[in-house]
Amino acid sequence: MSIAIQAFKGTFTDLARANLFEVQIPGVGNSIYHVKSAQIPAETVGVIVVPFAGRQTKIAGDRVYEPWTVTFLLTDDYQARLDLFNWFRSINDAESNISGPPADYRRDLSVRPLTRQGAPGATFNIKDAWPSNLSAIELSMDSTDTLAEFPVTFEFDSMTL
Repeated sequence: MSIAIQAFKGTFTDLARANLFEVQIPGVGNSIYHVKSAQIPAETVGVIVVPFAGRQTKIAGDRVYEPWTVTFLLTDDYQARLDLFNWFRSINDAESNISGPPADYRRDLSVRPLTRQGAPGATFNIKDAWPSNLSAIELSMDSTDTLAEFPVTFEFDSMTL
């Protein structure tokens, strides 16, 4: 049986583009930021091995979400860093070492892949997220044609679609 490329190509209406997306962080400064990269977070269901009569069967365990990393681009005023720094500081103050209640610093974030027309293709809601790591901003005199950026790692409890 031969495979016709035209028949194969005809099965697609359109394919998702990895470079068309937006990240929303409501309640923290500007809701939509300039983002260089993000992912749709990974999730895993653990495995519980149950032995019986010399054999094993496997059943589903607990769902686990991997930390979510987003790389932000910086504008001249460093507003994204300032907004995220203030959020980070509200979680645990550097001077007093006092943490606020989780309800005060957790946010529902979203990552939305976009169609080529700019409409959301889907919305992945990241529930009860908070930044656990604001990474360094690399500054260097020998960096030319390079934008300033910094990664942020978020912890979260669950994700919905």
